[in-house]
Amino acid sequence: MLKSQLKQPTSEVRGGPLWPQSSKKNKDNALQAIRGDMSVSPLALFWGGSVTGAYWKPEDDDDTFAEKAARLQSVIKETMCRELDIDEEEDADKLEALNIDKTPIQNAFQRCFFDISRYDFICVNDDGSYVVLKEKDVPRFLKDRFGDIANTEFIKSRVISIQPPKTSRDKTQREVRRITRMPWDEFFTELKSTAQASRSMWREDMFASKPGVRVKQNSVHITIPHTGFKKTTEPDPSIIEDFKEHFPECVDVLNMFAAARFSRDRKKAFLWLRADSDWGKGFVTSCLADLGLVVELSVTEIQKMFQGSPVAKTPRDFIRSWVLVVNEFNSIKPEIKQLEHTLELAPKHQLASKVPVFAKLFTSADNVPDMATDHGVEEQFSRRFSFIRKTGTLNERDLFNENTTSYRSTVTSWMAEHLNNQVALYRSMGRDLADREATKYLNDFHRRHSISQELSDLKDSFEAISDDFRTWLLNEGFHSPFLIHDTAKKRVFLKNPAKMLHDFLIENKAPEEIPHLKNKKTEIFKNLSADGTGVKSYRINGKPTTSVLIQDGP
Repeated sequence: MLKSQLKQPTSEVRGGPLWPQSSKKNKDNALQAIRGDMSVSPLALFWGGSVTGAYWKPEDDDDTFAEKAARLQSVIKETMCRELDIDEEEDADKLEALNIDKTPIQNAFQRCFFDISRYDFICVNDDGSYVVLKEKDVPRFLKDRFGDIANTEFIKSRVISIQPPKTSRDKTQREVRRITRMPWDEFFTELKSTAQASRSMWREDMFASKPGVRVKQNSVHITIPHTGFKKTTEPDPSIIEDFKEHFPECVDVLNMFAAARFSRDRKKAFLWLRADSDWGKGFVTSCLADLGLVVELSVTEIQKMFQGSPVAKTPRDFIRSWVLVVNEFNSIKPEIKQLEHTLELAPKHQLASKVPVFAKLFTSADNVPDMATDHGVEEQFSRRFSFIRKTGTLNERDLFNENTTSYRSTVTSWMAEHLNNQVALYRSMGRDLADREATKYLNDFHRRHSISQELSDLKDSFEAISDDFRTWLLNEGFHSPFLIHDTAKKRVFLKNPAKMLHDFLIENKAPEEIPHLKNKKTEIFKNLSADGTGVKSYRINGKPTTSVLIQDGP
């Protein structure tokens, strides 16, 4: 039941560096560009407006962490003065030399938390990776990572100067080590009390300017800022035009990926790319993977995640990913709709985590009966999935064969440039407007490419299947013992409808369709029944019988 494919928009967004400024015209230009209505010159758009919305950015907590660091600074100062025999009022010069610095404390609070499930210290790096340490290694790491809280050289000299006479060298050195560790020991003690977490939520914030952590109710939210995609070469226009000729929808698909990244409602960010073998599905996903945009999972791995079982994926695999790719899938479960926004991870020996999921790309060369049959597509899939069908072979294109390496690097660099421009366009709007426009783009993309544009909705086919089943029953199956004729009321009932449906499907449907249609027997029986109730108990010829009323009256 293929329908004619809609003509795809070919407008492309172009852009360049953006500079801080705001105007209604700039925002209007951004909206037009994202909708594909115009091209944008390098200086046509600017960063605009304040960033608002429900999302938290690390910058939002600067004052909170500064106050927290100031309180701990006072505690450390009091402790160190006591240990070093310094009077805060009378020894102002020594206190100044001690130099208790709040900055390393604040920086560490913004990056670190304590995993109470495994008693591990964790520090988040700029790139979303993280360091896991046991308690004994923490003070040295903090000193190396964030610097000294106090003047280490002064502490050493002061400890030596206040030791009683005849104190051994070894004892003095132990005392030096103990007291120089003390500022970061105090920090770690405070961290264990105020930043405990047993679960984590990881995400890349497209509007943040620095990484950070926030702990609330034993759950830690870990945020890192977006970094632009890097080009490895200047895109060759002839190669890009050749690739667009092979994949005319590529700009629209890239824009969908960007919209999914900025939208909070990603229900319609599913795409099924069904393309011939050697069309280039692997080429497209490899280019995206080169930009760090892809996390690849199998249907089996996804099912395990839904069940809470561990898989060989960590939050780091997802944190900068825009596209979850399921390559060459051949089956799918209704639970796949749980992929709309987040996935729960339970990696072995690590904190249980929740990671965001944005665009979902499913690829296959063949039809997937669980998704679509000759009779149509499941309603829950048609509401979510877009569908693009491609034919042809990439390795038969002359430019591709001339230099496959150059072709790939050019397409990858073009994708980087295009997506950087999309990021800049959405950022220029501020968080809330970007969310609304990105959601609108996803809805428009789904309307253009909806799977129901290509394959009719399966619920529309139930009536036709049921009519065929009824005709078959009243003809070929007329003398079946499972057909009961209530001659008095001129009604016909079907006993054991599942058995008769099985026989009907075996005779009339392709083998790969039968399991899927049998799973929909409830809907088929409702459409088959004359009273629309499906299977239920009727009194037939004076006896209660569970059956389907398939004909009521003459």
